[in-house]
Amino acid sequence: MLQFPSNIGGDKKRENVLEVWSWSGEALDANHPLLKALDFGVGSSGTAYNNKRPAELTYLVALIQGWKAERPARQSVLLSGPWEFGNWVDSMPKTGERQFRHMLLYLLFPDT
Repeated sequence: MLQFPSNIGGDKKRENVLEVWSWSGEALDANHPLLKALDFGVGSSGTAYNNKRPAELTYLVALIQGWKAERPARQSVLLSGPWEFGNWVDSMPKTGERQFRHMLLYLLFPDT
């Protein structure tokens, strides 16, 4: 969720990730190499995205649950192209209300 925004600094992104991760009761090394990717972003996420982040997170969880419910063969078909995956994403509840939809599609299919 924080890979896309360029208007949030890497330190703040890491702080947010570490806080949410702490809710699991497990430790995450603040120097984990994947956290370095948060120093960059693609574009501004906008005020609504940042103010309604809980709704965006709820949407992401629903997407992941939907994804995990798909069989591996179906997942392969969905990832074969942006339109297949985009149509699947659009079948999820609340898709039209969430900016993360656009971010996810861009991150997976940047040329489309």
